[in-house]
Amino acid sequence: MKGSHDITVWHCPIDPSCYSFALGYGGGIASFKEYAEDEFLSGSFESPEAALAAGIEKVKAIEN
Repeated sequence: MKGSHDITVWHCPIDPSCYSFALGYGGGIASFKEYAEDEFLSGSFESPEAALAAGIEKVKAIEN
């Protein structure tokens, strides 16, 4: 999936003191199904910056 991806950072659905990321591509949203509360979020990170960095790494992995 090469092209423009949107990475958004949200509070983690199971721990509001942590952060998760969501990926958008071509008008759709990737479904990770990690959390029953929100299937579109992935990970649990201590800072928004860490969640964003993880989202960027995920996009890089998808593109390769």
